Amino acid sequence: MRYLSYSLDVLIVAISAISLGTLAASAQEHADVNAANNPLTPKITLNFHDYYVPELSGLPGDRYANQFLLRGLVPSDLFGAPQ
Repeated sequence: MRYLSYSLDVLIVAISAISLGTLAASAQEHADVNAANNPLTPKITLNFHDYYVPELSGLPGDRYANQFLLRGLVPSDLFGAPQ
């Protein structure tokens, strides 16, 4: 009977350790998602923006407009002040 009690205790400890590990992994994943969605997180980024206007009204001929913007950001910690 004592052996059964010891086995049960080991099983409970093992299940608890697995569930705590899962919670820790979930918390880290949640933190990663928050960092990815926060625009103030200091990460190296490269942004592409293309704005296309297929028809300009009020101008003669077949006129259109297309603007392309490429913007990069490298975070820095200049003089101790965050970007």
